[in-house]
This record gives sequence, structure tokens and C-alpha cells, in this order.
Amino acid sequence: MPLVVLVGCRAAHVGQLATGVAVVLAGMPMGGTTTILAEKYGADSAFASKCTAISTVLSLITTPLWCLAV
Repeated sequence: MPLVVLVGCRAAHVGQLATGVAVVLAGMPMGGTTTILAEKYGADSAFASKCTAISTVLSLITTPLWCLAV
């Protein structure tokens, strides 16, 4: 997703600071709200928890890389 945002911002000639902020925000992990909403509406909250945990761990690696890329 951050790559799509980066390409879109560059194509639209968005400023460097705004592009950097948008790309980093697009690369942030899933929020815990996903798990809460899955539990509330009877969806697979265990799967939502696993996805949240995995995206958080992966963001420890990918977020600094995206910061260097923009």
C-alpha cells in the first residue's frame, strides 16, 4: 500500500513532506480496533488478533525502510 501512495503522490506532484507523511502513514500496522470490532460483530477475532500482531511486528522492519525511501 505505501508503494501505491508513493507513486500516486509523485504522479500528482505532491510536495516532498506531504508525500513522506502519506507514505509512512500508509505503512503503519493495523490498529487494535480491528480485533475489537471483529469480536463485537461475531467475526473471527482470533484471526484479527493474529493479523494485528503480524502487521505490528512487520512494521518494525518496514517503517524505517519506507522512511528511507521517501
